[in-house]
Parts: sequence; structure tokens; C-alpha cells
Amino acid sequence: MRLNSLVLTLFLLQISGFSELNAQIEVSDKDLQYYSALSKEIEIKNGDQFKKLVRKIEKLGKNDQERVILAYTWIAQNINYDVRAYLSKKYRPPYSKIVLNDKKAVCGGFADLFNELCLAMNIESETVLGYAKGAGYSENQKPLEHPNHAWNAVKINGKWQLIDSKWGSGYITKVKGKYQYKRKFKKKYLFASPEMFLKTHLPEDVQWQLTKDKIDKAQFYSEQNVIR
Repeated sequence: MRLNSLVLTLFLLQISGFSELNAQIEVSDKDLQYYSALSKEIEIKNGDQFKKLVRKIEKLGKNDQERVILAYTWIAQNINYDVRAYLSKKYRPPYSKIVLNDKKAVCGGFADLFNELCLAMNIESETVLGYAKGAGYSENQKPLEHPNHAWNAVKINGKWQLIDSKWGSGYITKVKGKYQYKRKFKKKYLFASPEMFLKTHLPEDVQWQLTKDKIDKAQFYSEQNVIR
């Protein structure tokens, strides 16, 4: 009887620990509108843009969570996707100074800028490389050999959260035969649910799936990538 109780207790602790590890932060539409409006007040033009941006976000955000939200909303509203670089495959280095100067980047630039902002504010963050079902993806596509996307994982209150500021900023579409970038702010990629995220984002390093049940690349590109 004691053994059964012990097994049950350990099982419940394991489930509880996993739930805490993946506890998703919820941001209401009203709160996001507030942070979005707040981030629009952040203007950087001359001098060291990166340091100015860090200082302003730190001043406006009261804690790590608010500062991460402000970093996400500012990037999503101010950095454009570099369609020309995407099509030509001629990428500029994803350094924050270049991204802030150009006000455009491919996914690596979005992810690296977000990562550098967090680290400058002493917030633990990682740039995650992996596979994404974004522009150019088609059903029944063969698995890619190399990663084609970058996003972020950030730790808030001891728990890792998933962020994709590029996908949160807009999307690529074809207009009259030409690819264009359409800005459309989305909150679903801010503190994204790991289960939802894994339907379109597969990290190269399995630890960043942040789910109990892991999938491999073959499952990701098949119809079997539904996480229960």
C-alpha cells in the first residue's frame, strides 16, 4: 500500500514539475495593446541605437516579463523582413547594430536582436535554430537537410518561454507575381504554447521542444506531428 502511494506521489510530482517547466504566460489583448502602444513611444535615431533601445525598454518595463514583451512588440513593429535578401540568399550579418541601422533583416537578424536585447538586460535567452513551415513550405514536403529558421527561448521566473518576433511581425506574400512583406502583428508567437509551436517550428536541439512527448524531423514533416 505504501509502495503504491509512493509511486503515485512520484508520478504526480513528475507531472507537476513538467507543467511548471512549460507554464505558458498569458497576455491579454488589452495588455498587449498597452505594451504595443508603449513600445511605439520608443524612438531611436542617432548614436548608439542598441544601448538607447536597451535603456528605454528597461525604463518602461517594470520587470523581466514586461521588458520581454516590449522587446517583442518593438521588434515586430519596427523591423521589416528583408525580402530581397531572402530571395537572393545574400544575407547581411545578423548583428544588432546592422539590423537597427537597416531596420530590416531575415529571421536570424530578428532572433539575434531579441537575444542581444534580453542578454543586455540580464534576462536569460537563447537563439534557437531549427526547421519551420513558413514561406515556401508545401504539404508532403521532403525534410530539409539544414535548418531554415531561427527564433528564441527566454527564461522568465525560472521557466522557458518560446518567442518568434519574425513570425509575430508579419508574413511574405505574392502580389502581382512579386514577393512582398506584409506587416501583421500577432501575439500568438509571444510566449507561444510549446504544443502549438511544434506544429510549425522544430528545433535542431530537441531540448527546445519544451514538450513531454518529443518528435523527430520525419514526424514534423508528416501528418503525425500532432502533439497530444
